Amino acid sequence: MARRGKKFTEEEELQILESISTQTHNHTLKNTKIELKFKNRNQKTFAEYIEEREVILCSGPAGTGKTYVACAQALKLFKTDLRYKKIYIVKSVTTLKDEEIGYLKGNMEEKMEPFVYSFIHNFEKIIGRTNTKTLRDNGSIEVMPIAYTRGINFDDCIVLIDECQNITKDNMHTIMTRLGSNCKMIFLGDSAQIDLKNKRNSSLSLIMEKFANVNEFGCITFSDDDIVRNPLIKKIEEVFKSIAETSNINPA
Repeated sequence: MARRGKKFTEEEELQILESISTQTHNHTLKNTKIELKFKNRNQKTFAEYIEEREVILCSGPAGTGKTYVACAQALKLFKTDLRYKKIYIVKSVTTLKDEEIGYLKGNMEEKMEPFVYSFIHNFEKIIGRTNTKTLRDNGSIEVMPIAYTRGINFDDCIVLIDECQNITKDNMHTIMTRLGSNCKMIFLGDSAQIDLKNKRNSSLSLIMEKFANVNEFGCITFSDDDIVRNPLIKKIEEVFKSIAETSNINPA
């Protein structure tokens, strides 16, 4: 007579499943080093907020390393903390002023590809193209437009939300209330580069002001002095700020 297999209790089954998860979770990055050398104090503070806080709000000009630090820390947590099973990229699909791109063919992921390239490019720089592709193919990295966040909960994941200066107050409210268990939300943007037709609808500066003193939130603002990509970017920012100030004084 064949010997009957042992019947496990519910507690034993959960322990076995947890053991399997521990062995297989984030296996793609098992032998991949994720190193980040901070180029200024604000980058270090930003990374610390991502480690310690549940919701992180970051604003600053181009070239300060916001996206790179956020991507590196997200991948590091994904690799080392078993609570996080997925990285979501949530992006506003607002295009640059006067640069409408028209109808895009393909499925949702293909349509979103031009909007999330900055993230994918940074992932590839940090862990390589092959690892990035593997994580996307197996669903560990998933792209989502803001419109798809309504009605869902973000659990056991890290959510990167970009171009937050182009997110309206209502949409920001929708995204933030999707915060679930074991979830970390990282909001990125530049309040000086709002592409909304009515700039007053932008929520980033207001939200950062209102949550600045909430313990679970980490709010940080990079300045032109934090620009590390290329020294000329700082000069470019200064010139365009002077142009904007002149335009406000002498509107066309």
